Amino acid sequence: MLPADHVKIFHLGIIVLFLLSLGLAISAFLGMTSCLLDPCYQGRGLDSLWRVDGGTSFRLFVVSQTSLAFPFYAYKVIVKSVFEEVRYGFLIGLSALLCITMLTQSVYWSKEAEMISRLDDHLAGQAFYEQNSYCTPAGQNSTLCGQLGNYCVVFQGTCQRKMVLNENTDKKLSSVASFSTLLFLSYAAFTAILIQWKHYLFTYEFENDEIERPNRNSHIQSVDNVFVSRSHINSTE
Repeated sequence: MLPADHVKIFHLGIIVLFLLSLGLAISAFLGMTSCLLDPCYQGRGLDSLWRVDGGTSFRLFVVSQTSLAFPFYAYKVIVKSVFEEVRYGFLIGLSALLCITMLTQSVYWSKEAEMISRLDDHLAGQAFYEQNSYCTPAGQNSTLCGQLGNYCVVFQGTCQRKMVLNENTDKKLSSVASFSTLLFLSYAAFTAILIQWKHYLFTYEFENDEIERPNRNSHIQSVDNVFVSRSHINSTE
């Protein structure tokens, strides 16, 4: 039977995973398709290069939603259902897979945030400039260029769009990396607990004490009796 303190640890682990996954989901929602520059690049190709692209955003969304759904599945398997080896084994495998996934997420987004920070130090207050259809028609007329607004400034004799590094994106990506790191550690601990305490769950149910587990030995014995009976009938014939 599972000790009372083990039950509390299981519940606490599920709650911690849910809260951290919720934080990751919110950070992912805010960080998806974020631009590295403010305002965003508009040029074809450069707009994807200087932002979190759609494919990476979709991957982050899928990972965050899977992690958010995991605590509910774990609660159903461990707390609400009769113990089944197949479900429990799948739960261990899924927990281990999410552990590895969060490790890769942590490394990737940490490097992305670090890249923005280093680029900011390298630029030392300098900016990026882009010729676009809104600013460029003003040409060298600084007065008209200033009236256009929308970050239009005269640079190298032409009215261009001025862009600086987006510090908010750095914070968003750092938040994603932080939650991914915490989830990696949490999933590693939860997976270890699932493996270590598996033998307790063979004889314990959290909230289904009224449900009796099937006796596998009796089932095997009944099957053997059927084969014995059929063999006896065949022999008599």
